[in-house]
Amino acid sequence: NNLKLDDVEELAHDPQMSTYETIKNEKINERFRKEILEEEAYRKRHQTRVT
Repeated sequence: NNLKLDDVEELAHDPQMSTYETIKNEKINERFRKEILEEEAYRKRHQTRVT
């Protein structure tokens, strides 16, 4: 891909591009949060069983 810096700047200021990025990042964050919470719950259940 042959993007010049100007093109990248323009894309960064393109509202449609930024909302797409934001939505994508929120979806990723949501998934990570869910996985982390599940991991914590799993650990807590295991700790009570072990001790």
